[in-house]
Amino acid sequence: MVQTIPASEVTLRELKQAFGLQQALPTFFLEWLETHAALSEAEQHLLDRVKANFD
Repeated sequence: MVQTIPASEVTLRELKQAFGLQQALPTFFLEWLETHAALSEAEQHLLDRVKANFD
């Protein structure tokens, strides 16, 4: 029988250790590889914060 654990009771660290999760290179969303117009300083700062939180 499968046991369900509420997300509020587990950490990402525990999941990484239990299931051997690791970061993969982004191979989907190919538009990430395209050249786009430069971001403003505020947009770049926000994007950096989002990326840091995600990582």
